[in-house]
Parts: sequence; C-alpha cells; structure tokens
Amino acid sequence: LQQNEKSLIEKLFAERLLKVLFATSTLAVGVNLPADAVIIFNPTVFNANQQKFEPMSAIEIDQMAGRAG
Repeated sequence: LQQNEKSLIEKLFAERLLKVLFATSTLAVGVNLPADAVIIFNPTVFNANQQKFEPMSAIEIDQMAGRAG
C-alpha cells in the first residue's frame, strides 16, 4: 500500500468507521490502533537464514495480543 492509503486505513479504523483490519506481524511493532480483539492466525515468522517458518516467541505473541483493549 502507498503511504496515503495506509494513513487513510489507520484513520478510518481509529474512528471506528472500519470494523475489521487484517495485518501482518508488523502489527506488533508500532501500530497503535484501538482494537477490541486481536486474532493471531498461524503465529509463525520466516527465518531467512534457514529458509523456513518458525514459531513466534512468547514476547512477539504478547506484543500482538497487547494491541487489544
């Protein structure tokens, strides 16, 4: 997405005009939006060095889950 598109989506979600938002794991690192619930589907991250998916750490999952509330 272009920056102006991202900004519009964030604005609409913050104003509760957008009811559902799907995001990648970047949600855990800096997006601060008012979510009522966070659903984490397939909590894995890609390890480029080993060329495989690995389970997320407990800290990463806590960061994502902490976006709700």
